[in-house]
Amino acid sequence: MHKAGAAYLPLDPAYPAERLASMLSDARPGVVVTTRPIAETLPPMGDTTVLLLDDEATEARIAKAPETAPEVRLSVDHPAYLIYTSGSTGRPKGVVVPHTGFASLLTGYTEALGLGPGSRVLQFASPSFDAAFAELCKALLSGSTLVMAPSERLDPGAPLAALLTEQRVTQATIPRPRSVS
Repeated sequence: MHKAGAAYLPLDPAYPAERLASMLSDARPGVVVTTRPIAETLPPMGDTTVLLLDDEATEARIAKAPETAPEVRLSVDHPAYLIYTSGSTGRPKGVVVPHTGFASLLTGYTEALGLGPGSRVLQFASPSFDAAFAELCKALLSGSTLVMAPSERLDPGAPLAALLTEQRVTQATIPRPRSVS
């Protein structure tokens, strides 16, 4: 995707339909990449192409794709992704994040955390939360493995502890629980 010059918009299928509709209407993506069960829950998207990863036709199309990256001239100023604010001060706003700074971000993570092949990074944050990109960077740009799990396995306590052990997670960014007053 990035090699082709595309940016991405993470959509959390757990979001209310109204919020997803607003994001899709505002961003007007050319393609939505998803699975059939999630696509069935999304609001109408007009002319947007929906690419179903669990569809045989899509699998055949991907198998025929060239293994080399497209010839696209990119710069660090090109958009990497679009993320929407929480909307706590009104209507959520889309923020375009360029590639600028990714190299230094990755260098900081690999030096501070010792990431690389053999490391296993937990994807804890919701894909629609900006911190999710940091987890993707930590894993995929360092040669580490990205460990993904259903949301119920990320609940604090026994489910999360079991997941971390079973998946041999070596790095996880988990928010500190709020103290109860």
